[in-house]
Amino acid sequence: MKQIIHSKFKPMKKEPLFVALSNQKGGVGKSTFTVLLASYFHYLKGYNVLVVDCDYPQHSISTMRNWEVGNIEKNVHLQNQLVEQFGASGRKAYSILNSTPEEARETAGRFLEKSELDYDLVLFDLPGTVNVPGVFQSVINMDYVFTPITQERMAMRSSMSFVLAIREYMHRHKDVPLRGIHMFWNRMDKRVSKDLYNGYTEIFRSLKLPVLETVIPSAERYKKDSGMKGPLFRSTLFPPSSSAMKGSSLDLLAAEIETIMTTKRRTDYQVDEEALKRMMAGDVTALERTVPPEEEPETKSQAGPCPEKQEKKSGSSRQQIKKTPDGAADSDEYRSRFLKVKLSGARRQTYINDTLYRTVAKVLP
Repeated sequence: MKQIIHSKFKPMKKEPLFVALSNQKGGVGKSTFTVLLASYFHYLKGYNVLVVDCDYPQHSISTMRNWEVGNIEKNVHLQNQLVEQFGASGRKAYSILNSTPEEARETAGRFLEKSELDYDLVLFDLPGTVNVPGVFQSVINMDYVFTPITQERMAMRSSMSFVLAIREYMHRHKDVPLRGIHMFWNRMDKRVSKDLYNGYTEIFRSLKLPVLETVIPSAERYKKDSGMKGPLFRSTLFPPSSSAMKGSSLDLLAAEIETIMTTKRRTDYQVDEEALKRMMAGDVTALERTVPPEEEPETKSQAGPCPEKQEKKSGSSRQQIKKTPDGAADSDEYRSRFLKVKLSGARRQTYINDTLYRTVAKVLP
């Protein structure tokens, strides 16, 4: 697939990492952790951070910043705290840009080109649905994507279909900028049974899907914005306070993410979003048509130049069902046997391949 390098932006002294919090399921904590990680890295770790709010049209992070500014204007205590913070660190509040997913990279690029500051990290908050144009395009053109998941059956189905579709696309297109997509558990309530957590953990292990070791607990502090009273935690203007950090596992999450992130040069990769959407809806052949042209001759050669020999073995190669070494059926058998017969409409969106179906069938009812 052809790659197009940005030519309208001048080379920057330092190229920042592009990192997105994304999941096709809304309400799992994308915006919350975009703010928390931005404030943690910017105010506590000394990173120069830029946030691009692509959660169109509500732009919840920008709305939060405006609310906080208005709140500080009415609160002398917060005013003094903000002055003390700036005096101690010399760090101003990080910038927040509004954008649509389609224009996310261009919005960041224009800002970075004009800025005199060398940025280390650009965090993108993407919408909670892949039906918004440009979401897949933005995801594939990140350096890393982190996907919060919750212990809810419907949320897990949606999250897995999203992650598996992205991973399949990365597998078929080795030269995409995206280096990895990592899930992490959020809102883990100790009072709730861990059956679903344990079941999906086994599935993730079997499918070799990367999941961070840090587990974020269900805590009220993750739901509150900075207000008039109490320790500060979720804020775009202040770092999480040390007292609020205790037991939150936010520092552990940030440390684990920090070890994963490495610098990588990017190009703007053109993504077939419709093919990814079809795959998430259950069309297991959707990405086969997106394989780069140079790979096609190799695929054709696998059929072999001697069709007569094939007919002698099976009489009709179209009627024969090929088996892989481990006994799994090929994609044609899978589509007819599982997609059309075994799976319900809801599960058809989750189980994208035969391996996943077999794994899930052993764990979940």
